[in-house]
Amino acid sequence: GIYFGWYVVGATFILLFAGFGCAYAFGAFFVPLEQDFSASRAQVSAVFSNAIALVFITGAFSGSLADKIGPRAIAITGALILATGLFACSVAETLPKVTLYFTLGIGLGIGFIYVPSITTVQKWFTTRRGLASGIAVSGVGFGTLVLPSTVGYFLTEYEWRLVFVGLALFTLVVGLPASCAVIANPRMHNPEINQKAFDKNNTSQNRPIEHTATMRQIICSAKFLQFYTATALLSVPIMVPFVHLVPYAHDIGIDKGSAATLLGLIGFGSIIGRLGIGALADRYGRKITLVATFCGIALSFIIWRGANDLQTLILFSLWFGTTYGASIAIMPALLADYFNGPKLSSVVGLQYTSAAFGALLGPIAAGYLFDTKGNYSFALVLSAIVCLIAAVVL
Repeated sequence: GIYFGWYVVGATFILLFAGFGCAYAFGAFFVPLEQDFSASRAQVSAVFSNAIALVFITGAFSGSLADKIGPRAIAITGALILATGLFACSVAETLPKVTLYFTLGIGLGIGFIYVPSITTVQKWFTTRRGLASGIAVSGVGFGTLVLPSTVGYFLTEYEWRLVFVGLALFTLVVGLPASCAVIANPRMHNPEINQKAFDKNNTSQNRPIEHTATMRQIICSAKFLQFYTATALLSVPIMVPFVHLVPYAHDIGIDKGSAATLLGLIGFGSIIGRLGIGALADRYGRKITLVATFCGIALSFIIWRGANDLQTLILFSLWFGTTYGASIAIMPALLADYFNGPKLSSVVGLQYTSAAFGALLGPIAAGYLFDTKGNYSFALVLSAIVCLIAAVVL
């Protein structure tokens, strides 16, 4: 039959489709929230920034919990929190309440889903790890492709509160069954179980090295510190498009529907990057491929800086999506290459906290620079520079 690891990949795909699709659909809500609450762009940006920052912070302990009690229970909890938070946004009376509910729902929900599920995928594979990881995290790309444009369409027909209710119901219906399939590899506890199937899907003559270093030794190692610093730097600009691309397009005269579609195109490019480049990284080296994606992300911000029409923004969305998606696919696989072992979930979760500060700073800083300078030009150039610095560190 089908190797069970692929079922885990499919379940992770669905969970990330729902979770990140809802999170990145926030860009479609930007203008309605800005108008309904008479808020500045920095204030509206804070809704998304706080939520994504909490996603990465939550990963620090959700990975550790998954190592102790299993990933399935943590993923189920995340799916329930995500649906509850989205529903709460629909009844919020003020922007601070929207910020609170969206932050807790998205932050804790995705935080409990992402690290346990994506780390579980790594533990089911070795030589096909890049491919399996790429397929799993392509759920983020498909979610970004489908949900923001879908939300943008419904926002032209219905009030934003009702659209939040729809998202809550959607995440509950698809997320809860999928989270039940995030099951740890029994081979990690009993090597004799499923050994034949494991060997068939991991065709390497050499057994994977499973490191026994303590968390203190891992955290203090040069490789982990370099990886942590590089991803922390990259996280500053990486979330800016998901918040500010739609209002930027609106500013240059693009209608709401087409503007929301740009987020979907990021998702489409992300699918290409996660599936295509993730597999290439297995062959040509995951580290050098990841460095190349960082440089590609920097180039995308230069493209955005010169965009004054829909066609150029489409080019930006596709290029940014491809390079960004590839980087997300390769990161956990590269971490597993260095730190594979019984503490892998804890290591991945701890590493993802590196993005919390940047996720909190980047979109808000871009909104502040727009509020003070009247355009996004300086913010986009600065974003490209930070990406290149991150590539050098990596």
